[in-house]
Amino acid sequence: MARGLLCLFLLGSASGSAHADPLSEAVRSAMAKAGPSVVRIRTIGTPDGEEGLVSSQVTTGVVISEQGDVLTSVFGFLSDPAAVFIEDSDGRRVAAEVVAKDHVRKLVLLKCSEGRFQAASGSIDRWPPVGAWAVALGRLYPGDQPSASVGIISAVGRIHGLAVQTDAKISPVNYGGPLIDLQGRVTGILVPLSPQDSGEAIRAGVEWYDSGIGFAIPYPDALAAAEVLQQGQDRVRGVLGIRPSTKNPLAEEPGIEFVFPESPAAEAGLQKGDRIVEARGVPITRFGIFDSLVRSSYAGDSFSLVVRRGDERLELELKLAARLQRPRRGYLGLIVDQEVGKAEDDTFGIRVHVLPGSPAATAGLPESTVLAKWGDEILASASDLQKQLQRLVAGTTVTLSYRPPDNPAEQAQVMFEAVERPQQLVEPTDAIIRAVAAGDAELTWDRQEIDLGESGKAWTFAPTTTAADVSSGLVLLLSESDTPQEVVLKRWEEHCRRHNLILVVPVNAEETGLTREDASLVTMAMFRSLVGRSVDISRSVLVTREAQADLCSDLLLNPRLRQLRAAAYVESWPAVVGVPAEFLAAKSPAVLLLESLAESRQARALREQSARQLTEAGAWVVRVPAGETSGPTPEAQIALWTLNLKAR
Repeated sequence: MARGLLCLFLLGSASGSAHADPLSEAVRSAMAKAGPSVVRIRTIGTPDGEEGLVSSQVTTGVVISEQGDVLTSVFGFLSDPAAVFIEDSDGRRVAAEVVAKDHVRKLVLLKCSEGRFQAASGSIDRWPPVGAWAVALGRLYPGDQPSASVGIISAVGRIHGLAVQTDAKISPVNYGGPLIDLQGRVTGILVPLSPQDSGEAIRAGVEWYDSGIGFAIPYPDALAAAEVLQQGQDRVRGVLGIRPSTKNPLAEEPGIEFVFPESPAAEAGLQKGDRIVEARGVPITRFGIFDSLVRSSYAGDSFSLVVRRGDERLELELKLAARLQRPRRGYLGLIVDQEVGKAEDDTFGIRVHVLPGSPAATAGLPESTVLAKWGDEILASASDLQKQLQRLVAGTTVTLSYRPPDNPAEQAQVMFEAVERPQQLVEPTDAIIRAVAAGDAELTWDRQEIDLGESGKAWTFAPTTTAADVSSGLVLLLSESDTPQEVVLKRWEEHCRRHNLILVVPVNAEETGLTREDASLVTMAMFRSLVGRSVDISRSVLVTREAQADLCSDLLLNPRLRQLRAAAYVESWPAVVGVPAEFLAAKSPAVLLLESLAESRQARALREQSARQLTEAGAWVVRVPAGETSGPTPEAQIALWTLNLKAR
């Protein structure tokens, strides 16, 4: 209904008909009142491009003071632009500077030192009435009137209690613009959020374009945020420093599974096993309530907690941190294979493979062996061992009991220290590759094409047969959609067969290079190509070159795509400039940087910055040179890395 009325309104506006309906007249009047405070913003020369290239992007903002203060969304400011220009009330382009960013509400405060501006008239009510008419405004092109989309207020208190929801069309054109009522008052600032947004996605909400779901930060909240941003400090989501026992939003009385050392939770005395019964004065009857309270809070905020420890009820007060001092993950060099049956002595064991040169190999563990105990704990299942490895911190001393290959009825013991994950590729033996990747099975391979409807298609090179207890890895090529299949196969076929890797190449309908708009095509291609196949998620890798680096970064850091935790960047790097460390740490990706030996100084500096940000956030970054004629090809290095990803 709203979309139909929008069309009627636009037609009425274009024709100047005297018989326009009352809604059209009301919308036109509201636009006339709000229009002068809706400004066009252009950002120029973002530093994540190649040297010598200039990028430009247009977005929308709302004037909040006649002194040149403008609020917009983070959508156009994920990187720090070299220059920002705003068209004032006279249409004159004036320079602006970024004062600070709010990464929770996804707002940016800009300041113009010159120009003439008219401040918006805003609603004093935080939540507009559900069902009321709403108009989303944007200013993509210069002109007297902004673009408009008409809808209704469909819900309030959405996205962890932060946002107004509307069915008016929200898109990159009007992000940062106002959501107004029929009196021309600003009820909210349009921002890129989505119902599943956890704050970690680089451009959350863009995938909801034209879906009937859009969000705005209530105008009173936006003004309050702007007052804090005036101090010039970015605001990020606060972190508590716990790992909850569940992420099910409906789970009752959530518990604490792990407390990070030196975190606010640790300093307040929280312990593993505590049950959270109240937070910020709100009873916690289910995990979703607690999660929303944390995710809507800022670093530096005071945060009260009531927990139950046994029969004791404890009241605690702490201050949320901007980031955690995350312990470096420990590495032993073990690849977990499978459980083995009960031995005659009624103990279990887990078969593992040991990478050459690793701490486990140096300590004397055989290349392939069965682990019986971790310290004094019997390893009854592979998941028992995986949990120990996931919790392992570098510098921890580990004691392992294993069964010597020449005397499996006995147990030997080794004790050694875990180290940080290696920053170079480790070459496994052929025996380990056969055991982990393909076993001893003879697999039949074939090339197939998958129709993905209007979005495009995908072609795959994969086994047509499967081997018992053996799963394939996955390689998603983002930069080969316009490359002939024979050319791609010539580079990849040998490595796919040797490492048992399913090759997937998404191709858009135009058969051109993929862009960020093709993110849904990539995910569709991935899921469709894996139907009926056994896939090892730990060996799933995105592969990109420079043109698709932004697309790759969006997919890699999307918290909903849990299957995608690793990416290889060939002569490129992840687009993480401006992304808070906690957002990166939430996904904790593994990144392989295949570095060009002939690159500009600017490119080298940006890659270094990206690698440093990822490492500080706890991500695993491996850097190797690419392009050496005498060395291994990028395809060989990526295939090798898929096996390194399994090692812990």
